[in-house]
Amino acid sequence: MPVLKNATGGAATHPKITVDFYDDKNAIFYSIEKNWKNWNAGEVVLDGKMGTSLKKMTKMNKKDINIFLKNIQFYYLEAANLDIPKVIDDISEDILTLEYKKSRFSNTKKQLKEAYESYVDGLQGILDEFAEDISETFYSFKDDWKVKFIVPKRTDSFREMISDDVELALDDQGTIGIEDKGSGLQRLASILLQFETAERVRKNKSIIFCVDEPDIFLHEGLQKKLKKFFMDKSQNMQIFYTTHSRIFIDAYSMKNVIFLDADWHQQYSVRKKRNVNVVETKSLNINNEYGYQTICDHLGIERLEHNILSDYNLVVEGNCDKKYIEGLCAYFKVNIPNIVSANGASNILKYLEFYESYYKNSNQKIPQIVILYDNDGAGRNAYSTNSKKKFSHIDVKHMLIHNVWGNDIANSNNVNHEIEDFLYPEIMCYLVNEIMQKKSMNKIDSKELIKQLNTPAFNSSGIMSLLEYHKNKENPERGGEISFVSSGNATNQIKESLAGLFEIEGNAKIINILEKCNEKYPYVKEFIERIANGEN
Repeated sequence: MPVLKNATGGAATHPKITVDFYDDKNAIFYSIEKNWKNWNAGEVVLDGKMGTSLKKMTKMNKKDINIFLKNIQFYYLEAANLDIPKVIDDISEDILTLEYKKSRFSNTKKQLKEAYESYVDGLQGILDEFAEDISETFYSFKDDWKVKFIVPKRTDSFREMISDDVELALDDQGTIGIEDKGSGLQRLASILLQFETAERVRKNKSIIFCVDEPDIFLHEGLQKKLKKFFMDKSQNMQIFYTTHSRIFIDAYSMKNVIFLDADWHQQYSVRKKRNVNVVETKSLNINNEYGYQTICDHLGIERLEHNILSDYNLVVEGNCDKKYIEGLCAYFKVNIPNIVSANGASNILKYLEFYESYYKNSNQKIPQIVILYDNDGAGRNAYSTNSKKKFSHIDVKHMLIHNVWGNDIANSNNVNHEIEDFLYPEIMCYLVNEIMQKKSMNKIDSKELIKQLNTPAFNSSGIMSLLEYHKNKENPERGGEISFVSSGNATNQIKESLAGLFEIEGNAKIINILEKCNEKYPYVKEFIERIANGEN
């Protein structure tokens, strides 16, 4: 956890930074410290320790520290410094020595220099190969971007030509110079190019990227694409970034989110015999249900919602279904489909008939619609009726929901499974106990309930019936004040209250339950990924 404390009377200060590393292949911890205390004398002190834990470490000598650090490649991307020549220089140092599949040149850099001196088109060919190789990454952000490197025909210095004269261009059928793009696109191009370069020149090194405010100058759509790009790249490297954007805050995990604040105060210095200004950078606690809200309040973040019919749509019976599925999709980091609540199984056919008539007179692409029915009496009746209907202008698939184990008992007329049965029972017990606590009622025993739920005697009737039983068992005098199983409006309000409590963002308790349940009930994630991708 980063902690920095400096005391200053106005003069420059020289920091001391300690970074802890973990070698997961050899199960060894390293703690490396760099001290700029004697910077004015031209000295930077390196210290290091290593061991099987951070509490049991032995001192490293300078040679071993340098050997360790040489196995790590650090990259720092500043927020407002677009240094394309530096990136080009990195390419000249390493990329040009690599062999590309289609390249006519597989020579070393020295040989390539000789080839260049005799025939400059050889260099252009290598750079064209590299540009083609990385263009797919740029296409994913802007479909009319084409990467180019423009090599001048004459130069006296090979290295000077590479770092100073080679021009990076993005051809989007308009102007091609990188300087002609907006600040956001320049910044994005620099980030993408440096990531793609780093992956190709890593030389078996571990890569650590530090990106200062990747969101700067980018609109929300490109921010989302860049966040996904970081997530994909983080499978093979470590990425640290600072941000003031809600897009880049992983509110569905919070594990890797660090919220820093600065504490300014005065403190008496015995050495200077006067007060000095002290600034202390520290990490604030966000490991609770209010953590994400604390960040939002600090950054002025407002949540945005969009709900329109899209190419792929999921129609569910009620708002509770929508709430739970959207939350799980976000937690599992899969695309959240456009989810439409039909407010009851009996209304689904009306929705389908409306969509059919609308798209009959539309030139838009035929939308795919998946209907998810409760596996109860009303849901099965609607499923049986609607699945026989034929539609020409919408693509419709029908599905009955399964429980948390994925049990396929759809043909049984005694089954009563709703969206709550698909949700982890530990989560349902947690949500119910939150309601019970607010009403000053006794909580249910979740362990006993979950043990009973997977037995034939209770499985078919569903978790809501079992919750009703345990609620009354623990509250014999007041159990009738609320009901989880009746068909009235009061029960529907209770169910919506439970769904309303299913707020994963920044809620450490819910996140912890989800992490444990993901291993225990693998079907839930599998099903969420299927319906998110439009698979039956």
